[in-house]
Amino acid sequence: MSFVRRHFYWLFFYGAMFFLFLWPLLFLKLTFSFGDYKVQFYPWSLLYAKGLAAGNLPYWTRLFGCGFPLVAEGQVGAYYLFHLAGYRLLPFFMAYTWGILFHVLLGGVGFYLFCLHLGQSRQAAALSSILFSFSTAYGGCFYTTGTLRALSWFPWGLLAVGKIGSSSAERKKFLYTLLLGMLLSQMWTAGFPQITLYAAGYLFLYQLFRAGNFFDRAMGYFFLANVLGIILAWPQISATLELARVSVRAGQDTSFALWGSVLPPGFLALLFPSLSQVFGISFYVGILPLFLITAAMLGPKRKDEKIFLWLALIFALLSLGRFNPAYTYFVKLFSATALRNPSKFLFFTVASLAILAGFGFDRIFVDASDEFKRRRMIKITAVLVFCAVLFPAMASWGLGRWEGSLR
Repeated sequence: MSFVRRHFYWLFFYGAMFFLFLWPLLFLKLTFSFGDYKVQFYPWSLLYAKGLAAGNLPYWTRLFGCGFPLVAEGQVGAYYLFHLAGYRLLPFFMAYTWGILFHVLLGGVGFYLFCLHLGQSRQAAALSSILFSFSTAYGGCFYTTGTLRALSWFPWGLLAVGKIGSSSAERKKFLYTLLLGMLLSQMWTAGFPQITLYAAGYLFLYQLFRAGNFFDRAMGYFFLANVLGIILAWPQISATLELARVSVRAGQDTSFALWGSVLPPGFLALLFPSLSQVFGISFYVGILPLFLITAAMLGPKRKDEKIFLWLALIFALLSLGRFNPAYTYFVKLFSATALRNPSKFLFFTVASLAILAGFGFDRIFVDASDEFKRRRMIKITAVLVFCAVLFPAMASWGLGRWEGSLR
């Protein structure tokens, strides 16, 4: 079977979504130059690119305030390999704009391959990949492109962790450990250390749940990979830590860290993106995947399904921030004021839900034990989807009738 036929569903549907939403960037008609991008990230990147063109890194610039250590600003990604190559070899506007496309695609490919590694069908893996890129990584890049860059390596980290656990030969385990260390170093230098810390925590829990024992040999490989990643990224990490100590955000109180906590009703925004402005949440999975996720929860669950269900729940609870007493106590106890805006944890909840939606797809369309059961599940899902599509229109109609009766 040819490569195109084997991966047709992903190539066609993911490719269509990619072109539909991102074609202005692909053809360099537009780029991210609004809001914070206009006053921070775009000019930072431009100064960085000019420094590389002159043959040096801009360790200091006189163009911000009384002077500023540009390389130490972690969101610039000064030691990030893509930046070192892209801004050195390509025109600035092209490197800046296509860098966004590259990282959206990088995350989508990685998530697709990881879902195939989990045993999902090619159709289900394509669906999960689309949900990952166009509800989380792509949606999250509106927070910062540094977020997007760091998160695009996250599914590759999951794949490396999975390979470490599933490989029987010690040589392969060690090679995947080296690969995971390289991936983590790219996440640390990509431009958003906070989200990288969360991602490392997610990878730790995934490895722990897979191993079932903290003292399992695979956990040792995982910690080795993290040490390697930090060592490789240390020039960036050490400079950023030095800058953070003199930042205006240093010495903030607990309320600073708990800003951006998710109100419990805010989880509705994960299903209805139109509520994102109400609750201040930029991550979502959509209403239709909810029914696939429900299908994954019906009947006996496989180990991987249980793992990602628990991961979705854990990171949802973390996102509650000040509405979660345990999280609030942790922040106060360790003065963890750098962990600002707990809603960022929702990215990992949505990524887990995307994987569960793929498992639900297979349970409905592939794994049903007999034809009758399969048809019944398809009919139930079709009715639920039909109701979900009609619900907003019916609610608007009912509200209009109710308001009219009051006049």
